[in-house]
Amino acid sequence: MFKLLRSSLFAYCLVAGGAFILYTGQRADRLREHGKTARAEILKIEREERRRTRSYKAIIAFSTDDGREVRDTLGLTESQAADMSGASTRRYVDVIYLPESPTTFLEASRMTAPGVQRDVGVGFALAGIGLLVIRRLSRRH
Repeated sequence: MFKLLRSSLFAYCLVAGGAFILYTGQRADRLREHGKTARAEILKIEREERRRTRSYKAIIAFSTDDGREVRDTLGLTESQAADMSGASTRRYVDVIYLPESPTTFLEASRMTAPGVQRDVGVGFALAGIGLLVIRRLSRRH
């Protein structure tokens, strides 16, 4: 474990991961501030098998406030896919989309509290930078 903490690769991964989390957090904040809610119909659920993992995605369709039709995919958890696959009636999910870019959307139930992703991203990045600084200082001594 301590070898991992001394690794510069681990520190760089923390910084990169923090930057990615910050980026996705900004997207979620934009959706929270400017987004519109729409009811999306689940047209089809697909299962993808990879070596050791299984993932699910839903093909969805919704209409924007200005009448544009949007078709896209939405990632599902295994339990969501199981719940929705058994339904014999139409299946729906609420999404929040950006009016200027309707293909930028999130499932409404997956929205986090404001600033949570920003704080986590900053924490990861600062931890990575701190490890790099400590590594550099320990080499000098």
